Amino acid sequence: MSLYRELLDGFERDMTDAAKKHRLREEKVLGVRSRVNGIPTLFINGVRCQGATGPVDDEELRKAIGAALAERSR
Repeated sequence: MSLYRELLDGFERDMTDAAKKHRLREEKVLGVRSRVNGIPTLFINGVRCQGATGPVDDEELRKAIGAALAERSR
């Protein structure tokens, strides 16, 4: 069996599992409340990390992590 078929079968099984459907709904609600509209969405210490013009680039991410570490050490 191909990996694709295994993944698709697992997905179809999961989509009919009531507990997994409930968990997925809960996760969706959390995402909507946090204004997550795509993945990956990064949060550092509960603050959404967002790029100035789109996705976070390396430099913006480094600054956000540095600021969080500086705040933590105060």
